Amino acid sequence: MISKFKFIFSLIFILTVSIEGYSQTITLTPIGTQDVSGIPISVEHQVTTANGTTAVKIFRTHFGNGSTSQYQNYPMTRSEMDRLFNTSWNATTLWWSGNINATSSLNFYNYSTLTNAGASVPPNGDYYSTEVTFTMVPLETGTYSFGIASDDGSDLWIGSTSVIEYYGGKGVGPYRYGTYNMVAGQQYNVIARMQEYSGGDGLVLVWKRPSQSSWSLQTNEIGVTSTSWVSQGTLNTNANGQVTFSNTNNRPYRVTINTSSKFHTITDADMNYMMYMKAFPLDFRSWDYYTCDCNNSSTFSWDDINFCYTLWLNGYLHNKYIFTQSEKNTIEANPQTNYYNTYFPSQNRTIENQNQFYIMGTGKHRNQTNSNVGRIQ
Repeated sequence: MISKFKFIFSLIFILTVSIEGYSQTITLTPIGTQDVSGIPISVEHQVTTANGTTAVKIFRTHFGNGSTSQYQNYPMTRSEMDRLFNTSWNATTLWWSGNINATSSLNFYNYSTLTNAGASVPPNGDYYSTEVTFTMVPLETGTYSFGIASDDGSDLWIGSTSVIEYYGGKGVGPYRYGTYNMVAGQQYNVIARMQEYSGGDGLVLVWKRPSQSSWSLQTNEIGVTSTSWVSQGTLNTNANGQVTFSNTNNRPYRVTINTSSKFHTITDADMNYMMYMKAFPLDFRSWDYYTCDCNNSSTFSWDDINFCYTLWLNGYLHNKYIFTQSEKNTIEANPQTNYYNTYFPSQNRTIENQNQFYIMGTGKHRNQTNSNVGRIQ
């Protein structure tokens, strides 16, 4: 019977991620003078295992003989570059496609690196273009810096955003740079392209994470073998209602909250509030639909008062129910609406990437009764 009761205090879980240390401090702040210590909080981080694999397409360009009848030898704009990857132009033909490890496809100074990795390149490594597509799963949140060098032209795309455009005839020399804001654990579609007219050829892509000072090709952020949730453990809140977890790479996270073992008592003031609300129903609003509903009927009646009165005399309540920020906002924005069946109370919830939660329980009301209401004898 006791397990059906809702305990009314609110805990605000504020998840703060420190940019310097990437730590997560979860703070439980009650509404009212409630004990927020000893509540177990579990955290999991989403971890992606990379495989370093890229999808490569190699095109023969300029009819394979250097002809500039359909486009220039060295494209100078994105639209001109696109022609070297578009087979609707007769001068462009798909020559080979397949999967290659990024250590070859994104780090070569001669076409032989591609052929040694299993690709086929037009004769002598002349008059061809290469498109390297891969999934990037960043390990950190923040601004990533990218650098590209090529012989001849190249560009870099992330999603629909052009990050770097580096066109024209040249050798693999100075890099051109660009930046892109990323969120750890999210998957981004990245395309690096290069085109070669004649002579030397090559493509090199490097980047650095927000916390890094040096540039490199980081294959542990390329490709996806698997994605899983990895436990970071369970901690009980301290006297201030806080626990702290490390999140060095600022990964996506999920928090599990379990309030089923935290008890409280109902006081005569709590009972007086319910009596007052029964006598003055026009004042009934918002969280009252939860805090006064002792028998879980989703409505407030004399049965709730009788039920809570028995517990006030003889027992404890241990059910605390968890609400998200959006649920709280809706409940408080429409104080005359009963959301009990819409947001049915739960003691144990797992929520991803949210930083505020509220826990309400039967009998611990947010407001106090009118001072003229008498005490229960």
